[in-house]
Amino acid sequence: MAVLLVVVTALLMRERIVEIDVSETAARVEKLRGLRFEDAPVAFRVSQETASSGVWSVPEAQRAMLELLDLVAPGESLEDDGGVWGAAVHGENYIVIADDGPRLGPLYESIVAHELTHTLEDQHFGAYETEEMSDDAATATAALTEGTAMLVERDYADRYLGGKRPDDGDWSDGWLGREYRFVYEEGERFVAALRDQGGWPMVDRALASRPPESSEQVLHPEKWRAGEEPLPTETPLVNLGPGWKRVDRDVWGEWRTRAIVGPRLATGWGGDQFELWRRGDEHTLVMTWEWDTESGARALADGLRARPFMRRPGAQLRHAGARVNLVLAPSDAVAARVS
Repeated sequence: MAVLLVVVTALLMRERIVEIDVSETAARVEKLRGLRFEDAPVAFRVSQETASSGVWSVPEAQRAMLELLDLVAPGESLEDDGGVWGAAVHGENYIVIADDGPRLGPLYESIVAHELTHTLEDQHFGAYETEEMSDDAATATAALTEGTAMLVERDYADRYLGGKRPDDGDWSDGWLGREYRFVYEEGERFVAALRDQGGWPMVDRALASRPPESSEQVLHPEKWRAGEEPLPTETPLVNLGPGWKRVDRDVWGEWRTRAIVGPRLATGWGGDQFELWRRGDEHTLVMTWEWDTESGARALADGLRARPFMRRPGAQLRHAGARVNLVLAPSDAVAARVS
């Protein structure tokens, strides 16, 4: 149930589509969500290929980083395998539902309700411009918007379908499955926590003007309520020499730090930054974490030292106060050029 990119519009024009009546489901979604559609939504039944277009894939630079951190095996597929039942198109007043979705029976309605929630909230709050956000912040924002749709889907299933809904937790065990679990499952928990405390008005506030700024805020809603922003963090000076080019610089976040050291050691995340450099087929990763406490940073450093990648040539770890620096380079000589 991913939100599609604009590429769907082009795909729609190359295949036969069938408009379907979703007026009854839309009225129920309005009641559950406490908002009214400004314009009646339109729904189309399309092929599975179109419904699955625009789902996530991993950029090549990030693949290199994941391999350095032993989070994926060399050559492991990082392309989504489809399996998307429906999608909403931001900025457009329509949803698409996979043509084999009806075989789900009554559960089909909950998928329609999920996608209609995206369209309803898009009409009221618009779509976020994530280009200027860090990757961690953009993923947290996706968790907010998918979380609201998941919560309405659950409410819809409870009220109208006897509690039955598709198995949204059937993600793969790979990296993309992990990313989906955060956006959908942790996103739903985050939105539920906001609604439990302040009802839909608190959720509306997040959608209108205060999306979560980090995966940390999604994992710990009290940090969102307190306005705890990520700590400004910069990597050390990198001077690797001729031929090296920086190909990525971004924020990794608490959720992805969990993938390296586990939830317990990742708790206490304050901020981070990473840089990925490339020369030919070689890569160097430089990561810096700022922790809430010195003791937490020390525990993080101990956890990193136990990882297999620290036994490779070019692996370097420095810990001082609440800061931890990690360098994964092709050789000790290259790692030594990070000050």
